[in-house]
Amino acid sequence: MAADQQGIRRGIGVGGSRGHLRRRASFRAGACVLAVVVITPFLSSCGGPLPLGPGRNFLGTNTVAGFGTQENFWLAIGGYCQRREYGDIVTAYADNTGGVGGAAWGSVNDTPDHSCQPAEEGGPSYVRKNSAYNPNGYTYAIEFPAGVTGTHDIQIYDPGTCDTSGSPAGNNVINKQLTRFTFRNNDSTDPLTATPLTSATFGDPNYPGANGVVATHASCTNGNAGWWTLHNLNPTTGTYFVQVQALAPAVLTSSETQNFFALRVSGPGGFVPCTTTAELPVAGGIADPSCPAVRAVGPLGWYLFHPGGTQSYPVLNVPVAWAGRTLHVELFDLFDSAGSSVELLDPNGSASSVAAEVACQDGRYRSEVGITDCGTGELPPTTVGDSAYGPWTASAVGICGPIIGCGAYGSSGSAGPSYNAQQPWGYEHLIHRGLYNDRTIRLSVTVRSDYAEAYAGKQLWSLRVTTPGGGSADRSTIRAWIS
Repeated sequence: MAADQQGIRRGIGVGGSRGHLRRRASFRAGACVLAVVVITPFLSSCGGPLPLGPGRNFLGTNTVAGFGTQENFWLAIGGYCQRREYGDIVTAYADNTGGVGGAAWGSVNDTPDHSCQPAEEGGPSYVRKNSAYNPNGYTYAIEFPAGVTGTHDIQIYDPGTCDTSGSPAGNNVINKQLTRFTFRNNDSTDPLTATPLTSATFGDPNYPGANGVVATHASCTNGNAGWWTLHNLNPTTGTYFVQVQALAPAVLTSSETQNFFALRVSGPGGFVPCTTTAELPVAGGIADPSCPAVRAVGPLGWYLFHPGGTQSYPVLNVPVAWAGRTLHVELFDLFDSAGSSVELLDPNGSASSVAAEVACQDGRYRSEVGITDCGTGELPPTTVGDSAYGPWTASAVGICGPIIGCGAYGSSGSAGPSYNAQQPWGYEHLIHRGLYNDRTIRLSVTVRSDYAEAYAGKQLWSLRVTTPGGGSADRSTIRAWIS
């Protein structure tokens, strides 16, 4: 995996407009046509989006001490003007955004070097608008169970990026970003109409946003580098929300960064890790029905750390109600320059046989809409076996293909097709050369009809990633739903 801005690496195409929180998304599920406008954990008997996260009072803590477990990922949000290929299909406004100074094979040094202003809006001719861009960013649900009492703190770990050292999450970059956190009440099941109670914008006060927006909190100062309290409250039963947005900069040739952070809920006696998931105890504890649960609503942006070999990431609970239905997991740009394969593990920890398919750049799947050409002007992925877009069936889905070094050498300048996978818009204005760089791949599996019996009540599904070499890291986006 190549290193990008934060001394790290970048990218999910979360299914085009279906990755948006409020944009309408229709797809068939048997006799049902789902119109996903309001996102709640489980919409109806027709299915719908699934919340991501195993159900603990923290999420995205990577290797921070004090949680009794290591999640091995940060929550992450990319800048409005960051390259989409760095891993955030939700907040990057544009794609194919500029030159790389001739570093990667086939690239050119454009003027300006980088722009997030699409050609259709007056930008350089090669810059494309990201059809999956969502100005609402990411939303996390904080679910408080019945009988909750006392004061609770909603806390963020390292909420801003820094231009000097001092960021525990590694947000030490010259490139900047404005990140806004908004805590919303439990007075609506639609997170975007729930009443905002607190809002804070982190960033460099000297880095202006569009329309005169400036940071209200300087990153990495005044105690903002560790656990920082966004809001304290005496909650009632129900679901509150934390909305996280990347704000547009004043200058659209800014090369912006990723912001890594974590969330947790601290109770009346201080923070004590707890879980609602019996399969995933923390700190030696057991499942606690009074535990608040932190989960992503819709897509989840994450920055994954991988020690090498195989690493599993618990991602979601699938209730027994969905037995016999189809589970879909979308992955954008997952370990595309370092990973060799990804598996979807069932609650017993066994790799599922999945139907894998690569999405068109507008989020459609050719097998669903009956087309042979995506019609977007994109170039197809490098063919693996006899398939480019798929679908194909596998238990371990290859994400490296025939490319030497999985594209990492091509990203560093090595020439020739054996080092470089085909990129969606060609090579000139993208940096990475991995097989599914800047692309979405979907894994689909039918949930067993004897779900409860087969898994003895277990409901936790995980992703397992295998890398051929040593440790690596990657920015990606994930989304899941039931049809």
